[in-house]
Order: sequence, then C-alpha cells, then structure tokens
Amino acid sequence: MISPTQFPGKFYFWWISRNSKVLYGKNILRDLRIKITKNDLKEVIFFERGVALSTMRSFCNGGGKTAGISFSKSCLFGTVAGIWLLNNKFISEYDDAVREGKKIFPKHCELIKKANDLRKRNGKLTEQDIFDNIKYLHNISIKTK
Repeated sequence: MISPTQFPGKFYFWWISRNSKVLYGKNILRDLRIKITKNDLKEVIFFERGVALSTMRSFCNGGGKTAGISFSKSCLFGTVAGIWLLNNKFISEYDDAVREGKKIFPKHCELIKKANDLRKRNGKLTEQDIFDNIKYLHNISIKTK
C-alpha cells in the first residue's frame, strides 16, 4: 500500500518511537505501537531511492550540506530496511545499522560507513558517493523482491 504522505509514515513513526526523547515533559511515544510489514519496508527502500536521486540535484545546485544529510539518511534508512527484510532483524540505531550493514552488504561497507561519517559531520560528499548510493539502494531493492 502506498503511503498517503510524502514519506513512508509507518517506518518513520516506528523510528521516532525508538529514538525520540520526551516531548514537553510527557512521554507520548511510550505508548506508540507501530506494526511494520514487509511492504512498508519495501516502500522505505523505494522512497530512499528517490531521496538518493534528489540528492544529486541538491549537490549539483551547490547544496552540499543538504545533500550530505539526504545522502546519509537515504543510505542508512535503506540499510535498516534491507537488514530487516533480509534477516528479519530490526535495527533502531545508526551505529548498529552500520555494523550489521557491513555484514549483510559487504560490497557497500565503505559507502555505509561514509553515510554514517557524514551524519556525524565527518568527511566530504562526492558525486561518486551519490551514484554509489543510488546503485546500492537499487541492489537492495532487487535482493528484497
């Protein structure tokens, strides 16, 4: 099923429910329960492929900081969804996604590490990184069909 929002809502609410802090003194996320299906995870991968493509436009238009953020999130969220689909193991932290992603997607371990480094504001995004991410997300979508 296609999300009525511009992003895969179930996945992002699931991510928020595991990584967010208390809002205005009330932990509203404690009771938030999200059921994720395989189709939801596939939607994440397809969405992140679109984000990866838009990263190139941002990069070419001089939006290096924005492109770096988009690159990181698309690569890491795609990795989380791919791990979950292929190994039925859910990851809710970026560092865990990097560690598990290196095992499951060994050909792309440097790319995954680069995405995490950029998330931490280390390193510099290149045009080749963006192309590699597009290819990586495409490969994940083929593996998870």
